[in-house]
Amino acid sequence: RGVPAPMRTNRRTPYSHAPHPLPPRYLAPAKIFGDLHGQFGDLMRLFEEYGTPSTAGDITYIDYVFLGDYVDRGSHSLETICLLLALKIEHPDAVHLIRGNHEVRTFGGVGWPAAAAGLLARRPPLLLPAHTPSPNHSQAADINALFGFRLECMERLGDPHGVWAWTRFNTLFNYLPLAALIEDRILCMHGGEKGG
Repeated sequence: RGVPAPMRTNRRTPYSHAPHPLPPRYLAPAKIFGDLHGQFGDLMRLFEEYGTPSTAGDITYIDYVFLGDYVDRGSHSLETICLLLALKIEHPDAVHLIRGNHEVRTFGGVGWPAAAAGLLARRPPLLLPAHTPSPNHSQAADINALFGFRLECMERLGDPHGVWAWTRFNTLFNYLPLAALIEDRILCMHGGEKGG
């Protein structure tokens, strides 16, 4: 259908249904990873140093929690987010992806800061609405459009396929939780950026 095979989506992915209730709760022990920003080599070094989430590793008894900002700034955002999504699909109960400010679209001034403030104030529901792509993507106010993920998708996959992939990734990002609790004691969330 004109879409590269690796970019076709499977409707049975862990994020294909309703958004997660916020915040999800996980058990200890857990490994917690911060901003990756498309630094695939750094992700590989972290796995080498602290263990790889695989059945040959410690995935059967340790959860892996990633705190967002998977894309932008680095030159391998596609590899980084695709690997993390593949791990989530392979180990849905042990690999957890939290939404960072580079995975949150802004809607008329409502974006990461407002969503985080709502979480801390315990206001329901805390997910941002799903985005309907506008026909004029050049005016998008998305953080990951400004910081490189959209451009990387277009350069690596071609203009129509890259925009399509970027839009689909952003739709998927809307299903990631904004925070998580470990053992009901440790709040895990991305710090985000100061609103402007």
